[in-house]
Amino acid sequence: MRLLEERLNHIQELLRKSKYVLLADMVAIYLAKGKKAESQAIGFVGDDLVGKSTLINFLVGDGLLPTGIMPSLAKVTLKYGETERILTSAGEADRSALDELIEEGDSVEIFAPNDVLKDHSLVMKEFHGLMNKKKLNDLALMSEVYQCDAVVLVLSAEHLLSEPECLFIENYVRYVGPSHLILIINKLSSVDKGDASHLLDYAKKQMERKFSHVKWRIFDDREKGHLADSRYDSKDIKEEILMMAKIEWGMESNSAKGMLQYIQGELKKEIEPLKENKKKGLDEIRRKNEKTAQQRELELTSIEEAFIKLKQKGNLAVEQADAFIKRQFDDISRDLLNDFSASLDKYNWYNHELESKWQKAASIASEKTDSFVIEIILRDIEWINETLQVKLGLEPEAFHLPAEKMRRNEELLPYGTYKKYTIIGTGGMVVIGYGLFRMVGAAIGIGGGALAWHYLGVKDNEQMEGVKSELSSKVREISNEVRTISRRELEAIYGKMADEFKREAQRNIEHKYKFTENNTDALDDRINKIQEIITCIEEI
Repeated sequence: MRLLEERLNHIQELLRKSKYVLLADMVAIYLAKGKKAESQAIGFVGDDLVGKSTLINFLVGDGLLPTGIMPSLAKVTLKYGETERILTSAGEADRSALDELIEEGDSVEIFAPNDVLKDHSLVMKEFHGLMNKKKLNDLALMSEVYQCDAVVLVLSAEHLLSEPECLFIENYVRYVGPSHLILIINKLSSVDKGDASHLLDYAKKQMERKFSHVKWRIFDDREKGHLADSRYDSKDIKEEILMMAKIEWGMESNSAKGMLQYIQGELKKEIEPLKENKKKGLDEIRRKNEKTAQQRELELTSIEEAFIKLKQKGNLAVEQADAFIKRQFDDISRDLLNDFSASLDKYNWYNHELESKWQKAASIASEKTDSFVIEIILRDIEWINETLQVKLGLEPEAFHLPAEKMRRNEELLPYGTYKKYTIIGTGGMVVIGYGLFRMVGAAIGIGGGALAWHYLGVKDNEQMEGVKSELSSKVREISNEVRTISRRELEAIYGKMADEFKREAQRNIEHKYKFTENNTDALDDRINKIQEIITCIEEI
C-alpha cells in the first residue's frame, strides 16, 4: 500500500512537470481520498428540479434547504454548527434570504445544529448546473465533485438516464471508481403506476448493460424513503448513503487502476500526434534541405559558368590590349622613321631629338593604352556587378581610398593616374591599377645617342638605312617587352577579379542557402517524458 502511494506521488510529480495539470489533479484527488479526514463529504448532483434538496432534507431529518418549483443555481454546502449561520461570498446572511441566495446562484454555506451532521461528521454539498457535456468534461470544474467521499446522482423517473447523466456516471467511474457512487431514482410517483414498473425494468436492464458495478436505489418523496417497488430494493436509502460516506478509500482499490488506465489512455492519445508531428517535421526538413541543395547547386553552377566566362573575357582583354599596344608601337616606329628621314641633320636628330620624341610618343601611347585597357576592365567589372546583382540579388557597396594614402604610394602616380578601387559585389573590391608607363619604366628609353655613335664614319646613305633598321628593331624589341609585361599584368588583374568574383558569389550563396537543422528536439523531449509516465503506470 505504501509502495503504491509512493508511485502515485511520483506519477503526479511527473505529470505536473510535464504540464499535465488536470491529469495530475486526478492523482491528487485519489491520494487525498486515502487520507483520513475530520469529516466526510457527500456530494449531490443531478439535473434541475430532480429533488436533490428534498433528498438532503430527508437524510438530515430536517427542512434545512428550501424546496420548490424554482431551480437552485447556487452551490450549497451544509455543515454542522452549534448555532445556525448562513455565509456567502459577501458575508453573513439571514435565514429569510436563503431562498433568494440559492436562486441567484451564489455560493452558500449553511451551518446548522443538526444531529445527523454532527453524529456522522458529515458535510453535504449540493452542486447545480453541471448537467451538460461541456461542464461534465471539464475536469478542473468537476474536481470538487470527485473529491467528495461519496457522490449521489439524483435521477428523475420522468427522464431517466439522460445523455448528460450517463456521461457523468461514465466519467465518475473512469476518474474515481464505482464504489462511492450511488444513483437515486426520484419522482417515480409522477409516473403512472403501470408505467412505473416498466420504467424500473428498463432502468435495471440499462444499469446491468452499461454500469453493472454502480449501485442504484429508488426514492420517492411521497413515500418518504419507503420503496415504490419492492422487487428492486429492500434496503434503507438513508442508512446506505450515510454508511457509504464512511467507507475508507483503500489504496489497493480498483479505482486506482481505473484512474491510471484513463491517464495512460489520454497520454497515449497525445503521444501519437507528437510522433506524427516529429515524422512530418523531419520529412519537411528533409524536403527543405533537398530543395535548398538543388537551388544552391543551380546557383553554384550558374556562378561557375559565369566564372569561366569571366576567364574568357580576361583572355580576350589580354589579346585586345596586346593588339592595341602593337598598333601603338607600330605607329611610333613609322612616325620616328618618317621624322628621321625628313630631318636635315641626322646626327643631331639621333643625339638631341630622338629621345625626347620617343618619350613623348611613348607617353601618349601609354595614356591611350591605359584608357583603352581600363575601359575594357571597367566594362567587365560592370558585367561582374550585373551578374552578381541579377543572379544573387546583391547590392554593391561603395569603397573609398583616401587621396593622401594614394599619393604616398609612388606606384600609384604614373602621369596623373591612380589605382582605382572598383566594387564587384557586396563587401568585395578589386584594384584596377593598370598603368603602362609604370609597368615599362626606364626600359622604354630608346638610347638614341648610342645608336648615333655606333654608325659614325659610315657613309650617309648606309648610316641612314642602318639607323632606320636599328630603330625599327629597337621599337619592336620594346614593343614585345611592353606587351609581355602588359599581358602578365592583365592576367594578374583578371585573376584577382575572377577570384574575388567567385569568393563573393560563393560566400553569399553559402549565406543565402543555409540548411535547416533538426528542430525536433523539443518533440523528442516531450515524447520521452510522456513515455516515462506511461512506463511508470505500466509498472504498477
